[in-house]
Amino acid sequence: MSRGIVVLGAPRSGTTLLRALLDAHPAICAPPETYLMRACARFLEHEPFGDGLQAGVVDALSFSGVGEDEVIGGLRDFAFGILDRITARAGKAVWADKTAYDVFHVDAVERMCGDDVKYVLMFRHGLDVAISTVEKVQQMNRWIAELHRYVAADPRPLHACTAAWVDATARMLQLEADRPEQCVRLRYEDLVADPEAELTRILGFLGYPTDVAALVERGVRTATPGFGDWKGFSEAGVSKASVARYAALDPTTRGELAELANPLLVALGYDAVKVPAKKSAGRARRQLELGLLAARMKAGDPEP
Repeated sequence: MSRGIVVLGAPRSGTTLLRALLDAHPAICAPPETYLMRACARFLEHEPFGDGLQAGVVDALSFSGVGEDEVIGGLRDFAFGILDRITARAGKAVWADKTAYDVFHVDAVERMCGDDVKYVLMFRHGLDVAISTVEKVQQMNRWIAELHRYVAADPRPLHACTAAWVDATARMLQLEADRPEQCVRLRYEDLVADPEAELTRILGFLGYPTDVAALVERGVRTATPGFGDWKGFSEAGVSKASVARYAALDPTTRGELAELANPLLVALGYDAVKVPAKKSAGRARRQLELGLLAARMKAGDPEP
């Protein structure tokens, strides 16, 4: 039996809904976001020091005879120990840890957790993720640290968030390929379309089957909200309202995002988003001129 469950998914992929449903299970404790995995991942970070050396905790402790396995084992005991205590206080058997930003630290999470956990990999249509992520950024009035490099590479918010989704999704798929016995895949759209069927499948994989109808009925009403839960806990239950929001994007933007996301969308079983034919510069200018003319005529201004 695994020591715990790690839920991974790009921010705004529905991981909060999944956490609430898992926490309604009589044996599973899915607490509010702990940031434990993210913090441990940062603890393992290093940076170039000079002459090919790396500077970081693991590198520095090696000079004192402390090996990497010992450092990672200590981190595992620390993080798992806290989660074990939270679970015991809840009177449950196993923990499920979910912090949305963990997906940007999968390398370190995998090193730390090893064979001791099962992973639920949560996917959602990449363009819907981008839209919801931009809304979250606007609500927070800041970019999270993990998205800084994407915004630096492309200052257009939707494009930056789509690129982040591509990287996060590709890394989760690689984790699934490397550890198929530990990973189960779930799409947000499938969960909201048929929550009972999807929960039955997921809980069967995790080894904790139960009456899923009761879980869906309790849903977000019984889970304790935490960081990042402002959107997921605003709904009374499982809702399809956030599916296919990308259809409302203007065709040009939708096409540009589709060029980034389509390969992975298709790999996940979604239909490819149509990419419109690119307009020539002359045609685009003529359409702009006609639009300006129409606006002037509507306002009653004479044509220059």
